[in-house]
Amino acid sequence: MRFSFAIIPAVILLVVVVIIIGMFTLTEKIDAGYTGIRVNLYGSERGVDDVAIVSGRVWYNPLTQEIYKFPIFMQNAVYDNENMMQFQTKEGLTTSVPVGVNYTINSEKVPELFKKFRKPLEDIQAGYLRTQIRNILIENANKYSVEELIEKQTEFLSELNVAAKAKLEPEGFMIDTITFVRPPKYDQKIVDRINEKVEKTQEAEKVKRELDITLAENAKKEAVAQNEANMRIIEAKGKAEALRIEAESQAQANELISKSLTKNLVRYYEIQKWNGILPYVSSSNALPVIDLRNNSNNNE
Repeated sequence: MRFSFAIIPAVILLVVVVIIIGMFTLTEKIDAGYTGIRVNLYGSERGVDDVAIVSGRVWYNPLTQEIYKFPIFMQNAVYDNENMMQFQTKEGLTTSVPVGVNYTINSEKVPELFKKFRKPLEDIQAGYLRTQIRNILIENANKYSVEELIEKQTEFLSELNVAAKAKLEPEGFMIDTITFVRPPKYDQKIVDRINEKVEKTQEAEKVKRELDITLAENAKKEAVAQNEANMRIIEAKGKAEALRIEAESQAQANELISKSLTKNLVRYYEIQKWNGILPYVSSSNALPVIDLRNNSNNNE
């Protein structure tokens, strides 16, 4: 039998077709943002491969293996309506609240999660994750009264987040935030009583702030008045000191003048004032008497 080279192109074409078909039927593309795991369905190797599969195209045998994809980007689980979570307060009051959970999956924990649950993430979120969040909510809520939950909701949610992270992150659920989609529903009478208390507290705080402002303004006025009084005292002391210094200076000047007035100096000044007219009455021992009246008339 002779070999025909004419069939070689047909064989090559057939191989290419088989490879192309295999590319789409024997591989699975793991998109960015996902981690894939390869699961053996039969034989001694049945179960999840030890190595998590990174993003890319993965070869597998569809007869004996399956590929599961787990998203590792941020997930937003909302438990509302029939999935709302019930809890009891410290007084034993039962209520419910819609809860929102933002979380991611630790890619290194994906094989362990699948081994434990054998379910896709959507089912794990709806079942196991909800149960754990509800249990944590119940454990923490019974430490608070209704009034405390209303007044300290932020503090309560903070404690809830801390407890959820401690419980779930070792399992691969990386909790970002847990929030109440809407506030819990309480008996309206209780809510009205608490609101009234809050209003009275706010009014009391407002009155206290106004009183503090008034006291501060009065203290400021008193300080200004005291400062002005101090300034007047300082000014008066300054004037008194100036008068004292002036008086002392004048006294010292007078003392100097008194000490400098000798008989000869007085006689000199008398001579300087004499106009040459002899006194009307004189004696041999008397000093000349200056007639100030005549001197005054002459000057006029």
